[in-house]
Amino acid sequence: QESGLSAFTLTDEQIEMIWKYLGGSMFEISYILGELIPLAKNKCVETESIQKEIDRLISMNEGKLSFYASINQGKRLLFRDILSVHQQKEMFRIDDLESLVEKGFYDETGLINELSNLVRMNILAFYPTTAHYMLQGNSMYYGLEKYINRVFSDNNQ
Repeated sequence: QESGLSAFTLTDEQIEMIWKYLGGSMFEISYILGELIPLAKNKCVETESIQKEIDRLISMNEGKLSFYASINQGKRLLFRDILSVHQQKEMFRIDDLESLVEKGFYDETGLINELSNLVRMNILAFYPTTAHYMLQGNSMYYGLEKYINRVFSDNNQ
């Protein structure tokens, strides 16, 4: 039987789109390609179909963040600060978020526990040898950006 991955060939533009939104996440790339197999015609798939599947992943990540933060102001501000730090540098340390402790949204232990929860939920990755955190992939970044834009523009904060 023909392999699912030979059901279609991606254009260079489509490959660049996947790389932009998913990076090197083999899990997400495999998932997207699997969703596209039934949509392939003449060994091609529409760019709009790829974008629709990517947008669905981003929306799922936004939903995950929204569910986790709920209406908790500290969690919302944590996500906002993570996005802000990530836009400056891909990897960050806990002291990049120290202002949340200084402003009273978390104590030190609470912030450590919150970051650990985000690692367990696959929102963040943690590198113990360097004590760095980073977002769990490009689609998580875009989901976080979408979440922050919605929450902080809706609330005018």
